[in-house]
Amino acid sequence: MSDKWSGVKSIVNYYQDEIPSNPKEGEIWYRPSAQSSYLYNGNIWKTVRGYDSVAGKYGYFIGGGSGGTYYSSIERILFPFNSGTSLNIGSLNQTKYLFAGCNSSQYGYTMGGNGGNVESTIERFEFPFNSGTALNAGNLSRTNYAMAVCNSSQHGFSMGGYNSNYLSNIDRITFPFSSGTASTVGNLAYSRDAQPGCNSSTHGYSFGGSPFTVITERITFPFNSGTASSVGNLAGQRYQSSCSNSSIYGYICGGYNDSVISSIERITFPFDSGTSSSVGNLTYSSTGVACNNSSNHGFIAGGSDNVSSRFSYIDRITFPFDSGTSSNVGNLTYNSYYMCDIDETDFITQFV
Repeated sequence: MSDKWSGVKSIVNYYQDEIPSNPKEGEIWYRPSAQSSYLYNGNIWKTVRGYDSVAGKYGYFIGGGSGGTYYSSIERILFPFNSGTSLNIGSLNQTKYLFAGCNSSQYGYTMGGNGGNVESTIERFEFPFNSGTALNAGNLSRTNYAMAVCNSSQHGFSMGGYNSNYLSNIDRITFPFSSGTASTVGNLAYSRDAQPGCNSSTHGYSFGGSPFTVITERITFPFNSGTASSVGNLAGQRYQSSCSNSSIYGYICGGYNDSVISSIERITFPFDSGTSSSVGNLTYSSTGVACNNSSNHGFIAGGSDNVSSRFSYIDRITFPFDSGTSSNVGNLTYNSYYMCDIDETDFITQFV
């Protein structure tokens, strides 16, 4: 067996020869003497052969708004996008902004949103999406917008959001979700909206949000009941940010904190305590940005100066981004903020 874990202690929970005591479901143990890795499934340690990425070809930026106008367009970039303009390849069934997206290995899903009315709709398109209109696949348990979203290899999660009040509910869909209503499986520790989410192969994360907070919460896959855990903090309060992730790190980009910000913060998986690190900046200050990622790069697009300007910029960071400024590599076909972002990339734990 090749040693895919050697030198990557930061992405395992236990790096030791002894069997860990009192493990939690979803935790990973690397045994150096055997050069073997194990995932605890809640009952036993199951051997795994590594932590690999399924590298999709495309990233998608969807919908959004500008000056009271809402969009339904689906734009696409081809990885490793380093120059040019995204392609407009299709549309949603509804115009909307302030909604979020996740992905399985086969489909991209958009959830909720606001297009004048708050929506509960879940739309789906199949990878690689080249043209046409997304399909209505079902609904969230309630109308909702400005939520955080993450996914495991089996489930997609909507966390928090807003509908007359700040929400804490966590909804879950099971892939390949094609009809029905999402199940409410738990709650965040705090009700909030406008917070970004990302995921490792074992956990989903929610960062900051409104009302202003620095709190980072975490769920352990396959989260099916209970309350998310508060596991640390951002370096500073922010909301209306967005996230991308590599196999080892989660990146929180842009947002708002009394003023529009350009900073990029980073957590190291499996983040369970402490404070995120400030590692660099975008080329522009923006709130309401959208982020997606390939296995090698994170992409940050659109946004607003929170006054009257909407942006079409696409910035790129190269993993593992730990300092400096992102690179401006192109543009969307239109100026927009509060878009939904989806990519075809999965980071998965592979079983023997």
